[in-house]
Amino acid sequence: MGLRVRLLLAGMCLLGLAGVAPASADPTGDGPRLAQVRADLAESGVYLEAGPAAGEVDLWRERLESALAEADLGVPIKVGLWSEIADVPPSMYADPAETLTAVGAEDGVLIGSSGASLEVLHLQSGKRKVLIDAVLMGARAVVAPLVERSPDPDRFSQVSAVAQAWIYLRLASADPPEPKDLVDELAGDTSLLVDSAYPALRPDSWSPNDFRPLSVATMGLVVLGTCLMIVRRVRADHLAARRQEVADEVDPLAARLTPLMVEEELTDLAEAISTSDRVPGDPAYDKALAFADAANAHASSEDVRDLLGVHFLVADGVRALGGWSRESRCFFNPAHRGTTTLRRKQSVLPCCAACASAVRSGGRPDSLLLPDADGWVRAYYETDDIWTATGYGAVDERWARRVHLDALERR
Repeated sequence: MGLRVRLLLAGMCLLGLAGVAPASADPTGDGPRLAQVRADLAESGVYLEAGPAAGEVDLWRERLESALAEADLGVPIKVGLWSEIADVPPSMYADPAETLTAVGAEDGVLIGSSGASLEVLHLQSGKRKVLIDAVLMGARAVVAPLVERSPDPDRFSQVSAVAQAWIYLRLASADPPEPKDLVDELAGDTSLLVDSAYPALRPDSWSPNDFRPLSVATMGLVVLGTCLMIVRRVRADHLAARRQEVADEVDPLAARLTPLMVEEELTDLAEAISTSDRVPGDPAYDKALAFADAANAHASSEDVRDLLGVHFLVADGVRALGGWSRESRCFFNPAHRGTTTLRRKQSVLPCCAACASAVRSGGRPDSLLLPDADGWVRAYYETDDIWTATGYGAVDERWARRVHLDALERR
């Protein structure tokens, strides 16, 4: 079946679903849905929805309860998955104390999700916090390889939120498996992955007679989106050919980086943080974790600009964990060490001696060359994005935070 036919069929299926609108979540903080969450958590420590469980509610409840019984973080643990609940969404922007209190988990750890993003909320400190954070980093190190090793990466494009919670609990047991061993064990299990061919719906959240005006607008957007997908695919084929023509022009560092390579770099950093003697509150620990989190936010991308970002973030994280100061980078080519500065208009840019000399003499610096969205190779800073804004860390010491926030805004 041709690509266009498959896309059109997918669009028609979505149109059928768009004709019914889901019931809205209870907007109040003490509504019946939140009350049910509290009741379910109090009963078994597990709150589970049909949505994130992809329909296999019984399977996932059994898995979570079994893993929860084996988990050992030294504090009470509860699991709450609420992708459709507006009452208490776990978010890095929310107040953890307020969220934990809302579901009665203020004395322990709450594992939750917002969409497909795993969140682990807690108010612990000291060694307990180190252990909790280390397990989270280990879970993140397991998730990405599972997608890469799925039997159909196009159909199964991400690990479900409920599966991420289960993986976290597996790694939180008294005798946890190594992340790499867990990847080998779980690789190929499609029940862990979101199946794009079968959108998960709550059976009680809609009715065939629940048609709303908003659905009309939704139908139009779906048709438009389907057309755009076709155009983008054709355009992508042309861009792929163009990128092949100019591959030799790309910076050598960028040319050799692969998603698997940067994922391994990030995994090594996560393991180094989890086994370090440093504790939260130690500037070295906190900075290293910030770099790791920012890198993880872009680790699933295959864009060479993002891969370089992960590579440089991990490098800064390694230095931070060791207690060393960041190396200055050359703005024109962050792979070069910044040993001098160059004033351009109102800015003072760190750069290497060779690039500074070239610019001062009216020549072209040895810039980091990357393909742009159209497949043309040009200096990376000629594209307007977060990597240019931070110079891959060359012009902003707090670049990890900016990069992390940028990734969240992209979602």
